[in-house]
Amino acid sequence: MKMHPVIKHFLDTTVIPGISRDERQIVDYIKTKLDIWGLDYTEDSAANDVGGNSGNLICKVRNGKPEAPVLLLAAHVDTI
Repeated sequence: MKMHPVIKHFLDTTVIPGISRDERQIVDYIKTKLDIWGLDYTEDSAANDVGGNSGNLICKVRNGKPEAPVLLLAAHVDTI
């Protein structure tokens, strides 16, 4: 049975360590996916403020119309 791509992506993501203030590996994985999907993003300097090794990723997804609202997805990448 073939796995749905969304399920596979979720499972691939959950095996990457993401300890608080040590999220570099998962952030780099997400950046790779954003590159593949052709999305523009930035990484802020939050790592400096919290003593971590990665900042927040900010990615704006538009529908092609400059006046259209921007889609925002906010999530933690560290694990508990």
